[in-house]
Formats: sequence, C-alpha cells, structure tokens
Amino acid sequence: MSAPTQSSTAYRRRLISAKLEEPPSWHVSPLSSISASLASPKLIASVAGLASISALSVFLFLFHHDASTSPSASPLLIQAEETRNLVPAGGEQVPTSEARSAGQNPVVSAPLEFKLKRSRTFEKIGPVRVRLLRVNLRRRTCDLIMQFSTHRSIQRRLQLNKPLEVRPEPRAQPLQITVSSIARDSIAGVVAN
Repeated sequence: MSAPTQSSTAYRRRLISAKLEEPPSWHVSPLSSISASLASPKLIASVAGLASISALSVFLFLFHHDASTSPSASPLLIQAEETRNLVPAGGEQVPTSEARSAGQNPVVSAPLEFKLKRSRTFEKIGPVRVRLLRVNLRRRTCDLIMQFSTHRSIQRRLQLNKPLEVRPEPRAQPLQITVSSIARDSIAGVVAN
C-alpha cells in the first residue's frame, strides 16, 4: 500500500479529522485566563450598580430640564395665576342696560380680561367667540380661532404681550386682543377697543 499524498482522498480525510480534533487558536489565548479572573461577581455587581446610578442621574437631569413635565415651575404659569379673570363664568361679558334697551350687540368699552383653556368649543368673549387651538411655551405663542357675529372665522397666531387688531365687521371699530400669560394648555389675556 502506498503512502497517502496530498492529492489522495485518504490524506484529505486525515487532515480534516485532525483539524476538527484540535482546538481553535482563538480558544487558547493568554488573555482568556486573565479575563476569567477579572469577571468576579463583585466586579460585575459594581459595574451594574454604577451603570444604573448613571442612568438614573441622566434621567433626573433630563426630567428636571423638561418644562412640559412640571407646569408648576413655569414662570408663565405663575403669571397666569396672578392675573385672575374678572369675567363671570363662561367668559361672557354682561351687557350694559343701554345695550340691552337698544337691542344692539354689547360693545367692549373697558378692557375685558379672559382666560381660555384648549378645547373644541368656542367661548364668547365680548362680541367675539374664541377657541384656543394650541400653545407653544418655548416660542411664547398661541393659535386662536375667532368667530364673529357674521359667522366669519379667522385663525391667528398671537405672541405673548403683542396686541392683535381684528375687525368683527368691515366697518366696526377694531378689537385689540392681547395675550398676557401662557400656560401649558391655557392662556389669559385682554380684549379692548
């Protein structure tokens, strides 16, 4: 019988079985013995504790700086609480006796304070029905839809303490609407002639 050569099938079988029986080179390394000694339960527990403490501190840091999660810390909300509305419930103005006797729509002669919450319904404030769509605390703006007695409605974006003039009717005196404070889902302001 002849000796196996590299081209014979017997030589290939022996080579393959020898390679399968010997351990791979990455199993036998000097670092594996060092890493096995470093993976002690105390070390693993301390690393896990440190990771959880750092995750908790990052969460608390981000939670503290998020203005929308704590509305009581907002200076705009504090300002809103200071300016209580002097209007009866529902935001409606009580018409004077002159306006009632003349059968006219009540005219806003003195500044009329109001407070609106975000809702799907309109609230009557003087001669205008107003609905609060959205509030942006960061930009200090709010979006309002105003509906007049002629059933004409407009949508406007108001900035804090910047007046907006609108005419309820084409030949009527303009109304000046000013938002004095903005909270997370409500605003307070003044309607004046």
